[in-house]
Amino acid sequence: MKTLSCALPLSLSLFAVGCAADLDEQWDLDHDRIIAVRATKPGLLPGEQTELIGLIGRDGDKTFEQVPQIAGVVMPMSLAGAVTFDRGQWLVTAPSAEQIDAARTELGIPAGMPVPLTVGLSYAEGDKLAVTTVRLGVDGVNPVIGSPMVDGKPAAPGVELVVDSLVDVRLSVTLAEKLEVNWLTSCGQMHDFDLPEAYLRVEQDDPTEGELAVVVRDRLGGVDWMVWPIRANPIATEL
Repeated sequence: MKTLSCALPLSLSLFAVGCAADLDEQWDLDHDRIIAVRATKPGLLPGEQTELIGLIGRDGDKTFEQVPQIAGVVMPMSLAGAVTFDRGQWLVTAPSAEQIDAARTELGIPAGMPVPLTVGLSYAEGDKLAVTTVRLGVDGVNPVIGSPMVDGKPAAPGVELVVDSLVDVRLSVTLAEKLEVNWLTSCGQMHDFDLPEAYLRVEQDDPTEGELAVVVRDRLGGVDWMVWPIRANPIATEL
């Protein structure tokens, strides 16, 4: 197991810029981009461990999940050893209760409150950067995408969706309070992309095949996503 002793020599502000600076539309999947990153368990008690993973988009290709090429603690640096690389995975391991207490003192966090560990992740040989947060000293899980619906019908994870062109295709998810949502697509155009109830429309000149994705986030660093292949029925032409 290797510890990233030098962490990442980049500031938090630079990581934030790296996530969004190269995007045209926030809902457009057809880009080389980091769509979302997450820890498989975003809240850790002392000694617990979690893996880091990203959902990656590629121009003209499908999305895919990928382990970061490099990961390291951005802050607090006193816990830099919490991020390690082992057997092809970047891991975050919660330190002892005493170390977490020391980090609370360092950051001015009240006793018993979770310590936010900000972790930077690098993809595409350092060209794509992102951050995620793991809460130390608390048991936490990722949010769950509830009851995704496409055109009034349940959308099973990964099952191909077929929609009509030139109509508003309604999309919805059931969310708990204080969750954020983003809809994304590479087929047609997305409207109200940051609302639980959005709609997709495929116009004459839009791509008619691609993917549909939804990402939900909570305020504590938890993330969940779903991706579906999608295609639009061809537009009828007059004889």
